[in-house]
Amino acid sequence: MAVAFAPSGQTIATGSDTVRLWQVNDPGLPRVLDRPQTLKGAITRLAYSADGQVLAGVGANNVIALWDMSDGHLNAELSCQACGSSPIVSLA
Repeated sequence: MAVAFAPSGQTIATGSDTVRLWQVNDPGLPRVLDRPQTLKGAITRLAYSADGQVLAGVGANNVIALWDMSDGHLNAELSCQACGSSPIVSLA
């Protein structure tokens, strides 16, 4: 459902039911990030911060999760109350 390239060009993040991190140099088994319970449905958008230290992902319920890429742990969750039933269609 979603794909994002890390600014370094060494990692590709993919989103569906989970977020997986694939190493370009070693495309073996990906690392799977923890998924917050508040993030419902498929992960439909992914975006890295400009420095590659944070990965943001959006669930079908408009919850945005922020992961710390230094250790892969969930940093924060944000909910778009103003979105109503309109989906978040882009993330940067």
